[in-house]
Amino acid sequence: MKLRILVFAYILIIYATLPIMGSIVSTAERVLGQKIFNFVINFSIFIIFSLICYHLYRKAGFKLLWYMFLISLPLLFIVVSLGKPAERIHVVEYSILGFLIFKGYGIGNSNGLIVSSVFVSVVGLVDEVIQWILPNRVGDIKDVVINSISGILGVILGKIYSQLN
Repeated sequence: MKLRILVFAYILIIYATLPIMGSIVSTAERVLGQKIFNFVINFSIFIIFSLICYHLYRKAGFKLLWYMFLISLPLLFIVVSLGKPAERIHVVEYSILGFLIFKGYGIGNSNGLIVSSVFVSVVGLVDEVIQWILPNRVGDIKDVVINSISGILGVILGKIYSQLN
């Protein structure tokens, strides 16, 4: 129950920050400079990924870590190929959301994977529709795809993590 509340709070935070997130990212890029801001985003992603890998290794050993790494390769590819830091933030944001949705709502079978994947994809779609409506933001179909793929990979990681328990 607490995890389900966390999922909805996380979604509300995503939606509530939409009007100001563009300004926050622009300000951070301007203050830090493009190169340093990119480094901070990339380093943060690396640290998060490393902590997850370390936790999985300590909990289940090398075999699970190997599966997690294979599932994460598409995520890493997406992150590396994206030019804008804001798009990389979306990858992290929606991967975490997919993981949380599966942990909070996943049934443990293939239906749980499908329902969780559709749920996270709909949240990503609504995110972009809201941005399309806002005067200072731009909704983009590319971002819908990034949100969905990242969220679905987060769901898969949630499924793998659930295998531990």
